[in-house]
Amino acid sequence: MNSNGKIYLQILLISSFSILIKYLVSYFYIFNEDLLLKILRLEDIEYLFIVESLSRMDLKTDWSNIHKAENIIGFPIFSIIWHSIFFTFFKYYSLIILGVIFLFILYLLFFKILCNLNFDKDKSFFILISLVTTIQVLKYFGNIYEINLFHVVHLPLFEFVSSRFPRPLVTSIYLFLSIFCLQKISNKKNFEEKKNYLILLCLSLALLLNSFFYLFLVVSILSLITLLSNFKNNTISIVKKNTYLFIQCLSIIIIGFLVIIVQNIFSENDYSNRIGLYSVDMEDKLYLINFFFLKLFQPEIIILIFLIVIFKFFLLKKTAIFNNNNNILFNFFISSVLAPFIFILFSNKMISLYHFWTIVKFSGFLFIFIGIFILFFNKF
Repeated sequence: MNSNGKIYLQILLISSFSILIKYLVSYFYIFNEDLLLKILRLEDIEYLFIVESLSRMDLKTDWSNIHKAENIIGFPIFSIIWHSIFFTFFKYYSLIILGVIFLFILYLLFFKILCNLNFDKDKSFFILISLVTTIQVLKYFGNIYEINLFHVVHLPLFEFVSSRFPRPLVTSIYLFLSIFCLQKISNKKNFEEKKNYLILLCLSLALLLNSFFYLFLVVSILSLITLLSNFKNNTISIVKKNTYLFIQCLSIIIIGFLVIIVQNIFSENDYSNRIGLYSVDMEDKLYLINFFFLKLFQPEIIILIFLIVIFKFFLLKKTAIFNNNNNILFNFFISSVLAPFIFILFSNKMISLYHFWTIVKFSGFLFIFIGIFILFFNKF
């Protein structure tokens, strides 16, 4: 077995263990419980109902014989569509099967991103294992000793690198695939070699749009920054010479928008109320902008920004790793900070804005985490 096959097998084993461990522990406590009951107990039952409905090509959620649904489902379908397809063949056991497959893909994409940062395969695998282990250690000590610092660091990492369905198990695959494509676009010198990655990037954005809209906005800003810095003064001429390609890319994103627009128009009226969607006026916008600005001065955010500045402009200044990819990971953090202000300015409806702040923390922690290993490997 070659080195790639060996590492892929190791990633698969880690993914399988991460998914199956909770079921193995459950058998230790309740041995005679049926596997189906364990799945229903250990997974989020509400998402399973939506998966089952969509697997029947039933776009309504008729969970009550008394109050029948009149309109289509409003839940972001691109985060559950793959599980709905597999549900047709494997029913509820598809949660375990796809859990292993999707977590393997998530870990593999993160491994590929590390390789694109000029880490060799062994170092990339070591960083991946370190991240997975760090998340579990923070969770363990946070629960045992109830130390708030562990929860502060653990939560953003868990929200983007874990086996929870559908977020981040599905949505983080779209995120990491987008970052991977941006890295490839930045690294390829010939524009012909960039084309396939541009199309794949747009496909990832379209899937992300109807899976985790806030993350879509962050990645869109990141993509714009990366593409403009990559094409520089040749942007207009490149677009003119490759008009058909950019029409294809734009069409993919438009299709993503059409799906979410159709859902918003024809979904159940009470769905928006149930998930907490509310309208805002200019006074609300000013309040929210001020609120998010003040959050930048929270102790953990100040420390995060301080460490990022130290790593970026001092400790990592002489390393070529981040520069080789147009500072994509650093720009990921910048994009996450800009996104909530842009969204508040242009949107008249809001919901669960705390997701923006979770993305800010994750992108910042990720940059510092990888920066620590850059310094470690350069030193030793």
